[in-house]
Amino acid sequence: MNHSGNSGIAWVGIAKHIHDGSCLFRCVLAEELGHHYTSTGNSLPVKCSSYRQKMNISRSEYQARKWAALELIPLNMIKKALASGITEVWELAEEFGVTEDVARFRMRLPDVQGAGLGVKRQITIGSNDKLIFYDLSFGTTD
Repeated sequence: MNHSGNSGIAWVGIAKHIHDGSCLFRCVLAEELGHHYTSTGNSLPVKCSSYRQKMNISRSEYQARKWAALELIPLNMIKKALASGITEVWELAEEFGVTEDVARFRMRLPDVQGAGLGVKRQITIGSNDKLIFYDLSFGTTD
């Protein structure tokens, strides 16, 4: 959760069981920073009293998670990782120091799905879930 009190100082609270330096810590911190950069007001947990309130919270969570995924796993680095032969979500997660859930989420974002043209490549993101990509090195200059 993040909050900006009367002092104007923003803070993030992370559960004690999430160890500093772990990939989970990195992902949680990035998502909380995502709330800071994509939402207004504080993000303290609230009990939903209406469907509309629940939808607004879901939207806020999605925006924060998307911000985190984009920051932790940039598209140009995905291209390099796939070009190096990564084909499993756990390999991608390990490469970027993130959880498999965040890696899976990132690979489903539109910029990855629509990247490049050319040679087909696939990556497994779940037991029966494969994404098909096309030559992601297309158009890169590095």
